[in-house]
Amino acid sequence: MLTTKSLLAAGSALCGILFLAGSAYAQDQVVVVKQEFGKQEEVKEVIWKAAASAGFSISTGNASVMTFSGGFNASRNDGSNKIALGLKGIYGLTDIAVFADSDGDMKASQESELTVDRKRTAALLLGTFRYDRFFSKNNTGYIIASAGLDLPASKEFMGGGQIGYARQIVNTKMHLLSAELGYDFNYTRYIIPESPPTNFEQNVFLHSARLYAGYVLSVADHTTVEANLEALVNFNVARIGDRDVAAGQATRVNGQLAFTTKIWKALSLRAATMLRYNNAPGLTTLYPFAADFPGRYNQKLDTLTELQLVVNFI
Repeated sequence: MLTTKSLLAAGSALCGILFLAGSAYAQDQVVVVKQEFGKQEEVKEVIWKAAASAGFSISTGNASVMTFSGGFNASRNDGSNKIALGLKGIYGLTDIAVFADSDGDMKASQESELTVDRKRTAALLLGTFRYDRFFSKNNTGYIIASAGLDLPASKEFMGGGQIGYARQIVNTKMHLLSAELGYDFNYTRYIIPESPPTNFEQNVFLHSARLYAGYVLSVADHTTVEANLEALVNFNVARIGDRDVAAGQATRVNGQLAFTTKIWKALSLRAATMLRYNNAPGLTTLYPFAADFPGRYNQKLDTLTELQLVVNFI
């Protein structure tokens, strides 16, 4: 079970890290929201930026759940070239009461018949690298590489790359609207089920067209609202697990809506909702299944809502 002592220790460690990080930064630091698209900035010298975020939720008693989330972003911009690194993750545990009937009466009559089974309910880790080359103020070429895992979605490893063209459609002090068009390559290595079906394909390669749109609303120097949507439409045929998919049938859509506001010096509060849709998810590894069971696949839609503290280092 998640004990009170362990919960207090986890909370104290997180608060301590954020306090020590925040106390070392300049008082004139403003909040920075890391974008998913390239934005040229007028710079007279090389600009470095870095920020880290962390959040957690804990419940005990009838519901025993612990979830941690965090991320890190860093970038270098010399006016013509921009390099950005990103890392984000979430991990969650849930304690579930299990009844094991020892005397055959189908009723709980002694403490020994009740146990606790700890389940991993979230395990996502993703690292990204992005390079932008600014041809002009509003026109950019980009290259992206990523790698990570998503265990609840049966993805032992996922990685790939993207290349394309980005354009800033509107760029004012308050509004930024950008669109991107490019190519996406994705490789996924799926976890093998307990009883894999015949002709199970573990390694999946997808070649897709990438469409992206992003918008940022900036209020003074302390608050931003960000919304973006990305669509990846495969144009090759592939076998995912035990089924074949045609062009367009393995389409994926990623979206995000985020609100960030400065609360003290280099410390900001961020609330975000993210969605990930996969039209052709892999086979579940949560339970054994019959070969013709319709519910043998993972859910198509994953959502994540989080509240985090963000510390801007640079």
